[in-house]
Amino acid sequence: MGETGNSMIPDVIPPKSDLVPHAYLTHFGSAALGAAVSSREHQHAHEWQADWIFDGHLEYNLGGRPIFVGNSKIVFIGPGVTHYPVWSSGLVIRAVKFRMPFSLPVDRAFLVPVEGQVTSTLAEEVFSPRASFPHPMSIGLLGSLLRLMDAGAGREIAVEDPLVRDAKAYAGERLSEGITVEDMARSVHVSVPQLNRRFRKAMGVSPGKWLVAQRLTSAADLLRYTERSVTEVAHEVGYNDTPTFSKAFRRWKGISPSEYRVRR
Repeated sequence: MGETGNSMIPDVIPPKSDLVPHAYLTHFGSAALGAAVSSREHQHAHEWQADWIFDGHLEYNLGGRPIFVGNSKIVFIGPGVTHYPVWSSGLVIRAVKFRMPFSLPVDRAFLVPVEGQVTSTLAEEVFSPRASFPHPMSIGLLGSLLRLMDAGAGREIAVEDPLVRDAKAYAGERLSEGITVEDMARSVHVSVPQLNRRFRKAMGVSPGKWLVAQRLTSAADLLRYTERSVTEVAHEVGYNDTPTFSKAFRRWKGISPSEYRVRR
């Protein structure tokens, strides 16, 4: 990291002080499992925002572009990028905003997967809760942040793909019909491999994983806000049998649908 043409690490970091002038973490926030997140459309004139998804998933609208942020991903949102979370369920998240003493060579949003010891260690350092804000960055903390961002060089979020948008709309309206990825591909007149490729580029996740997330998110809302039975909920979101639904739900939430309903 830091040696490619896309590197975000500047050639010179001020050497004479342990603190870097005008480099601050300006916000830290976290949401527990099951918390809902919503916000009006907005942008930050001078600050970056970074959201680390521990568990669950979050769908953003970034300047009119949808992006699905799944488990173990960090989304970095640059200054001036209009954004808001569209929906969230079963979410565990940490978030920071920060200012830099220099401009970075990107002006949009991008994803960083948290995978392996290097990015995990950097993420823990950057997203560790602080005693007060604004928190001045040490050279070490700034270096950790830049190297974490550097891991996302070349992973910019793609512009909205109308084909993906139409496939999502088609599936979202027909969850109870047991829609498959093959159905989604047919609805937009492309092959499954083509849909997979374009869906991953636009959303950062496969259409199959997105579809499962839609089903389980809808199921969690039905369990939380209605009195429908687990079997009814399973059928409502497109599962043919309750055991398969319950197994998928437990894998997602760590508890059964019935247990989740009791804890709602």
